[in-house]
Amino acid sequence: MQYAISTKDLRTINTAKLTMAEAYLSTGKPSEALEIVLQAKDYFISAGQLESGWRTWLIAAQASQQKGDSENAKDYAQEALKILTQIENDWGQEHFNSYLARSDINFYFNQAEKLAKS
Repeated sequence: MQYAISTKDLRTINTAKLTMAEAYLSTGKPSEALEIVLQAKDYFISAGQLESGWRTWLIAAQASQQKGDSENAKDYAQEALKILTQIENDWGQEHFNSYLARSDINFYFNQAEKLAKS
């Protein structure tokens, strides 16, 4: 993270934050994951980086779920799905379906749907 900060490049810094949030989440530190991913979320959305933006919302949903906050988990997951709809509209059905066919993206999409319904 120190290197990312030293670059003073917002994309690099926020990409590092997204990566750190994923690491915190996978190591059972949902509070830390939520705090850092919410910092990165606004950058990605405002910069039009919707792929990273929807992932930030999903990580926020997952972190909230791990913390036992199902209400926020559902809200964050619904935001992730809204951004995916925007991506679909921007890219068109064929390109979006190709994106969704990726195993990692399909896995994340299914998690977002599950959390949005809970």
